[in-house]
Amino acid sequence: MREKRRYVAFKAGCGWIELTQAVKKFEVEFGKPIKLVHYDSNAGFGLLRCSLAQLPQLRTKMEKNFNKTITIIGISGTIRAAKRKFSLQATKG
Repeated sequence: MREKRRYVAFKAGCGWIELTQAVKKFEVEFGKPIKLVHYDSNAGFGLLRCSLAQLPQLRTKMEKNFNKTITIIGISGTIRAAKRKFSLQATKG
């Protein structure tokens, strides 16, 4: 059976390089893929995809390690719902 996924909407005050390094670090720590689905550098909004089992750990790690630079806006079950709920103006692709 396929794992359930969740999408974490966040606002970042850091640059693209720091963000991608953080995502890679989380992947190594958790042992499962965490994907940066969307990031708008102008607005600083983004979406991360993770499994439902990883969600509590990812949330605490992000809040602990990126206290000021990354703020979690919310969690959603689909990309479409996340964009609607959190007003992310993402382009396709």
